[in-house]
Amino acid sequence: MAEKSPWMWASLERGCSYAARKHNQSYLLITLYAATGQCVGFTPADWSTLKDLNKAWFCNACNKEMRVARTDSTPASPAPTKITSGGEMSALNEVLKAIQNNTSALNNFIESQKVQNADILKSLDDCHTSIQENTTTVNVLQAKVDSLIAQVDVLTSEKKALEGKVSELLVTVEVLKQASRSKTVEIHNVPLVQGENANDLLNKIGTALDVNVGEVDFVYRAKPGPSIVDPPRPPPIIATFLRQCTRDDLITRRKVKRDFSTRHIGWATQENHIIYINESLTPYFKKLYGAARAAKKSNIVKYVWVKNGRVLIRKADGAPVIVVHKLDDIPSQ
Repeated sequence: MAEKSPWMWASLERGCSYAARKHNQSYLLITLYAATGQCVGFTPADWSTLKDLNKAWFCNACNKEMRVARTDSTPASPAPTKITSGGEMSALNEVLKAIQNNTSALNNFIESQKVQNADILKSLDDCHTSIQENTTTVNVLQAKVDSLIAQVDVLTSEKKALEGKVSELLVTVEVLKQASRSKTVEIHNVPLVQGENANDLLNKIGTALDVNVGEVDFVYRAKPGPSIVDPPRPPPIIATFLRQCTRDDLITRRKVKRDFSTRHIGWATQENHIIYINESLTPYFKKLYGAARAAKKSNIVKYVWVKNGRVLIRKADGAPVIVVHKLDDIPSQ
């Protein structure tokens, strides 16, 4: 073999020849032999094939190094798990069977829930229907209640109006009752004497006041009633005349003679009693008169008096006169 060229020594120092792709066939074979020291079995046909495919040829050592390099840089695929037979397969079958049973039970539960949901939806529909019916009924009842409330309001207004009319009628009746006493007087604080004659007492009073009381319809001593004072006051003498002017004259003369008492009718001085002569009032107007006097005591009104069967009040000097027909006519403050 020819003497080794410098590049061949370089190849030998590197431990391999250059890739068999840059040299001609005869020169490459010499180079390969010189580099490896043995025949590599590279035939001309191999060279022609590599040349046609534009492939490079590497020796066995280079190929091995290249495979190792590729193996180190390529991620390793996981090794398949080896499944043994026998007990492990039986356990897997049990697990699979349990999964199938659980799946079947879950499917049954889902179906039962579907049925329950359907029942619930039906119940909800029934509830909605009932609510709508109840709402309709409530609306009807509410309309009736509103109508009844309106009727009650009307009846309440009518009741108030009727109460007002009744009150007016009662006042009218009391006024008429009082008018029937327009000729009657009440003589108070004349002591009751056993066996007395009321007509004789009236004549003595008329004579003392210079009033002709001969035209009298009737005269009598009222029956004693309950008294809150001690000793009790004697019941009044009631006298009704044929003419109202006789009553008015008697009352007027009594007002003029302020100290008129029992001594003016012949009674002993030690038994002297002031005699009062007033218009006769019905119980209704007596109550009004008492309420008016109570207002006077409370300084709510200043003047209270009775004239022609009417109770009159005046709150202050110069104030208008108020005719009292009912308790509401008396000021409360």
